Amino acid sequence: MNNTQAEKWLSDAMQSQCKVSRVKLLHAGRWANAKVYLAKANHGDFIIKDFSHCPWWLRHTLAKSFVNREVRALSMLSNSAYFDVQCYRLNEVAFAYPYVEGESLRAIRYREGKLPARFFCEMERMIAAMHRTGLSHLDLRNFGNVLCTKEGKPHIIDYQSAVRLRHFPKAIQRFMRGADVTGAYKAWQQMGETDLPATKARLYEKYNKKRKFWVFRGYPVARLQMRLHAVAAQFFSLDIIRNLIDKF
Repeated sequence: MNNTQAEKWLSDAMQSQCKVSRVKLLHAGRWANAKVYLAKANHGDFIIKDFSHCPWWLRHTLAKSFVNREVRALSMLSNSAYFDVQCYRLNEVAFAYPYVEGESLRAIRYREGKLPARFFCEMERMIAAMHRTGLSHLDLRNFGNVLCTKEGKPHIIDYQSAVRLRHFPKAIQRFMRGADVTGAYKAWQQMGETDLPATKARLYEKYNKKRKFWVFRGYPVARLQMRLHAVAAQFFSLDIIRNLIDKF
């Protein structure tokens, strides 16, 4: 992607003139993963997720589904005071949202950094607000999906695994909420300047015991996606299939 393409996409999506000075590739996606760019523009900096490099069969199936899910999630959160997000759909397989500068909890843990209790309390309130919108993230135990901003506040990213709670029975909804909130407790336990409070620690341990016996062993939607990716990759890696595809 170049500056001109990013400028056109953002200008069309925002319905205003947007001058892009630089586009930087942050992550080079492969197969069913998006390429992630940082676009610096006069309206601010934006993250662009783009699946247009994927094979045609992925662009018209899984890629569209991934974009739909993340755009829907960000749009739902835009109505919550705890989430300062605005999503711009660029086309069927690409979207953008404002860039937030920060360090991932994964990086903080790697350098053995510590965060104050107020950070995790704020993260817990954010998760509760997200659940009130009817959304579950499902991948907050992955420390790469939470940033500590330069103001010292939590910022949640990557909603590709997020689902609407109302599509599931009450018991599964409770388990999904637990998966999100225990992501905050797990981070507090490993990176907190102070110990995880006893009440929260008991809830964390109780949830982990249940999780061991959970039939899906983790996050059902995310696991299903990964299995679909693996099957699709194996199928389309066959020479006979590639030869047929090349003819179209």
